[in-house]
Amino acid sequence: MELKVKIKSFFKKFVFLLIAVGVFFVVKGYTAQDKFKTDTVYLFWQDGCSHCHDAISYIQANHKNLNIELLNIAQENGRDKLISAMKKYGLSNRIGTPLLIMDKEIIMGWSKEAQQRFKEKSYLFEKK
Repeated sequence: MELKVKIKSFFKKFVFLLIAVGVFFVVKGYTAQDKFKTDTVYLFWQDGCSHCHDAISYIQANHKNLNIELLNIAQENGRDKLISAMKKYGLSNRIGTPLLIMDKEIIMGWSKEAQQRFKEKSYLFEKK
């Protein structure tokens, strides 16, 4: 009888520990993807988007010393970060790529005007 009580107590503690560890990892995962660094440019892109590839090529050729995170929205990490960005910055479901987030500045699409706006703000995101 005493052995049954000990086993029951052990399993209760074990289950509690598993739940606590699971909650920790779930919370950690959500908070990690919700954070946007103010010194980093986030560029959301997707395969088959010619404007995305134009933006990436321009940035890689002209802004080599930039803190930038390229996020392919076809991959889970990119999609999760995009959803977090939509919530954080109040973006509607009608967004396009490329989407650049530069602290509080948001640039959607890539044109001469978008390129100029990017150029005007990019110095703020250069690696120190």
